Amino acid sequence: EEEGYLLTLIRYIHLNPYRAGMVKNLSELNKYKWSGHIGMLSRKRQPFHDVNEIMERFSGKRDYLQYMLDGMKGEKEDLEGGGLIRSMGGIGRALEARRDGIKDKYDSRILGSGDFVGEIWEKLEEKGAQEKRLSLEELVGRICRYCEVDVRKVLDWRKQKGTKKAKALISSIAQRTFKMSGVEIGKRLKLTSSRISQLKYAGEKLLEDRACSLAIAQLVS
Repeated sequence: EEEGYLLTLIRYIHLNPYRAGMVKNLSELNKYKWSGHIGMLSRKRQPFHDVNEIMERFSGKRDYLQYMLDGMKGEKEDLEGGGLIRSMGGIGRALEARRDGIKDKYDSRILGSGDFVGEIWEKLEEKGAQEKRLSLEELVGRICRYCEVDVRKVLDWRKQKGTKKAKALISSIAQRTFKMSGVEIGKRLKLTSSRISQLKYAGEKLLEDRACSLAIAQLVS
């Protein structure tokens, strides 16, 4: 979102060979062919390098090189994620704000204010909703295979032993990942909307387990 983020990110990426000890100084980095930095100097430009977009932010190559050199000398890289911590001026003030009831959106992967974080979330959700998704039937089948339970038992309106895990994961993933409604899921599982809400919560708890979460991600991708 902010202009400073772009240049900071460029420097952070281009100095990776230096931090990894693959080059010893700026002179060696200027000749290192496995970095976008050399493209900035027009010595090995690639089709995917938008050099002008970056260089127009400097007065010239000398200015750009000085910026890189400052990074080598230890100038702090400010790549802290967006939202509450950044907009409030640091983790300490963010914690104070939370105690005072002030809330803001935060995502360590997104560099910008809380409002910007919210905008990105909305765009990603819209994009995800437009992409092809599994049908509820397909999801039920895959989850049942993962839980090693008969689909017919899961779809039976009677309480069947050993089906709660599958129903919980179906309820959670169908709503969270595929934006299906509780009513839609309830009709297929022959359960009330309130029961689906309970199962969704149970599914969220199951997905806190990393192994389970990774396995499910592979199943539904």
